Amino acid sequence: MISVEDLRKSRDNYSVVWKEFLEDHLKFPNNLFCFFEGGDEKYYGIRIQSKLPFRYSEQKSTFECHGKNNVIKLYELVSRNPAYKNTLLAFFIDRDFDDPKELPNDKRVFITTNYSIENYFISVNAFKRILENEFHQKNRGSQSIFYKNLVDLYETRFEEFLDAIDLLMAAIFFYKKQSTIIETVNLDDIRIFSLIEVSLYNIKQKYTLIDLVNIFKIDFTLNSREIADILNNFKKNNRSSLYRGKYLIEFLRWFLEKIKMDATKTTPKHFPSKRSVCLNLSKKNIISELSQYADTPAELDAFLKNIFVT
Repeated sequence: MISVEDLRKSRDNYSVVWKEFLEDHLKFPNNLFCFFEGGDEKYYGIRIQSKLPFRYSEQKSTFECHGKNNVIKLYELVSRNPAYKNTLLAFFIDRDFDDPKELPNDKRVFITTNYSIENYFISVNAFKRILENEFHQKNRGSQSIFYKNLVDLYETRFEEFLDAIDLLMAAIFFYKKQSTIIETVNLDDIRIFSLIEVSLYNIKQKYTLIDLVNIFKIDFTLNSREIADILNNFKKNNRSSLYRGKYLIEFLRWFLEKIKMDATKTTPKHFPSKRSVCLNLSKKNIISELSQYADTPAELDAFLKNIFVT
């Protein structure tokens, strides 16, 4: 449940963005107006730009709305006003653990096909693109064995990482679905690597349901059967799509840091020779640094093309 303070901040934030939109629309009514939850333009920006008709190349206004609820509120404000019937609009929100039926169903609203945009960064194909372009490791000739071993290493550790956070994800799903629960923890504050043991050779869970009780201040043990049912359902599906993207991309950042340390050694273990790797891999800028390598779902391509279809 959202606190009174969060509601006040949400109201203030969307009011500021609403004012900015009104001012921009008055000056540039023919612009494309894009609304994002937060810093998601770092992912969407280059993809939007690649689909813009030439005449719109410099006619785009973007708004950071400080949260999903604010994007939805602004969508409702704009869509209810007939003055903006012919305005080019695009709203971008994460699916999270929400029921799609409870989210806007509109061709102007893109909802991620995964939990969030961060999930588009952690696929094996995305990792291969990073490996080839940032680590200069190609899948050819005598180098191919190193390339394949690194890909296998990534896949193996990633599956172990998913196994290690299964219980946490089930608890978060339960937590987010309980409308009677007062929000007691910011999910961004959970230090994911404090809950698991990690190395390039093994990753495993080191927390229990009792530990999650202490973190969330909720007695999950009273609902252990429901938690188990959620967990079983997750394991029947694509967990890399379902699980919280911010945790998954933190795994990717950790893994890249580890192989970067190896690659820059005089005699690396996982690369045929020492090489220079320029990635900074900061937690704050990981989206910007790796955006060009992330997956672009077909649904996003179709959405962006459809914006300009009247």
